[in-house]
Amino acid sequence: MFDKLTYNNIFPYKELCFKIGSTTLEIGNKSLFKQYAKIIAERNGYHKLPYSSRQYKNVPYYIRDDEEYIICVDTLHGLFEVFQKSGSTYENYKGEYDFSCNKVSGKTSSSETHICYKYY
Repeated sequence: MFDKLTYNNIFPYKELCFKIGSTTLEIGNKSLFKQYAKIIAERNGYHKLPYSSRQYKNVPYYIRDDEEYIICVDTLHGLFEVFQKSGSTYENYKGEYDFSCNKVSGKTSSSETHICYKYY
């Protein structure tokens, strides 16, 4: 379904998510954040990981079909936290992305405070 050349991007089909990303959502609306995140993730070749007790605050995690990236949903702010595969783990924190699939600039976040749970 997905062209391998477009997989160079974290969100290879972000243009399919423009309308969702431009929607103004109330901060903290966890239900809508989870609903929109699922649509955006699936449109970009991700599938939901089963819940694990090691997850932080029961937020949804998605892994891309080629297993290069894992994204999780910040249900407070309506953002994705993105982690890239590094060896056999996902410790390479790539930053926060909005629902338009663009990296959030001007926001300081570090790999020390953003950790991907271990699903393997």
